[in-house]
Amino acid sequence: MRDITPEALAALTGDRSRDRLLVTPWLDGAITWPGPLPVASWSIDWNRSRQIQGQVSLTVADEDGRLAPWMVDDVLGVGGPRLTCSLLIAGVGEEVMLGRYRITDAAPAQSWRSQRTVRGFDDQGLPVVTTEPPRWTSGGTVAVKADDETWGVQAADFLAPEVVVHQGSILAEIERLTDGIVTVSVADGVTDGTVPASVAYEGGRIDALGTLVRALGAQYRMTGDGQLHIFPATPGEPVWVIAPGEDGVLIDFARSYSAADFVNTVVVEGKSPDNKPLIGVAREMFGPLRTTGPHGLVPARRQSDILDTQAKVNQAAGTYLASAIRDRAIVLPVTCLPNPALEVGDVATLSTPVGDLTGPVETMRLSGGAAGVNAMELGITVSFEQVQVIGSRLRAAGQ
Repeated sequence: MRDITPEALAALTGDRSRDRLLVTPWLDGAITWPGPLPVASWSIDWNRSRQIQGQVSLTVADEDGRLAPWMVDDVLGVGGPRLTCSLLIAGVGEEVMLGRYRITDAAPAQSWRSQRTVRGFDDQGLPVVTTEPPRWTSGGTVAVKADDETWGVQAADFLAPEVVVHQGSILAEIERLTDGIVTVSVADGVTDGTVPASVAYEGGRIDALGTLVRALGAQYRMTGDGQLHIFPATPGEPVWVIAPGEDGVLIDFARSYSAADFVNTVVVEGKSPDNKPLIGVAREMFGPLRTTGPHGLVPARRQSDILDTQAKVNQAAGTYLASAIRDRAIVLPVTCLPNPALEVGDVATLSTPVGDLTGPVETMRLSGGAAGVNAMELGITVSFEQVQVIGSRLRAAGQ
């Protein structure tokens, strides 16, 4: 979770009508606007399946035209300005940092008019206007989109193939690849590894980052203070309970299923020592998702050149299928009161009348406007086994 005091966490179930998003623009280390921007509406979306997980959309009120960008380094320009976003929990006067974002798109909507000053009226009732040159006034908005700092990693593609520099440390190699773009922090539980000397980088820098992080058995996200944080991919302990009741925070939750997510066949491809293709197939033979049943054939493919015998590809296919069955999950859409300290990858518990559902936060959306902060939208990944158990209990209880 993001940094938050116990007092602010306790205030999440209180009056939230005065909570506000605070957005501060800056460039090259200097704040470029006196006070928070006049934000009329906003949303921040996080999705841990995206390479750039955090994305901001703002509508900024611009009554006098001072915020409408003309130059790339203006306050809301696209040539490097950043936005620091925080959510003010008004009940305790605390700000929770939501991250640092680089402006990627800006679209001013302005209407200009010539203004003349009426000094009076002549004997015939006609207006007498000033002889000064016309003064132009503006009123409008600026639509702004911004991405978290991994945008810079994605943009900075390799200009030419690069070889590994730190073969003995994946973490050192990650720091090298992101040097000058983002700083890196590493959570407890992440164990460093080595990078094969045969690896060569070309094309997408962010693709290389993802490959190295996955090799650590880890994932990454941007922190509230703008660091690239690497943490274990294995879900940790729950950090928040979404519960109904007078003191709870649950407003509504639903569930959705996709037939394509329920893979029941795995095909693994390898190569023999004499470079001939090897194919291993494993099928789910029992239960409602069996390949011979109404669900039909829903395959997934894997490939590895290190599988060089028929026995190896057969064994790998069985292993992958067992893993796919064990890891089956659905993403539960949840609407609840906003908790700005929550992050994608955090584990949350969703309480129901007959038991709890627990899983990592896959997606998260905060939004609001001048009137306050809207309800928060989450996608929580829950194992299918948990959902089946709770569903059976709810059905039996007549819920």
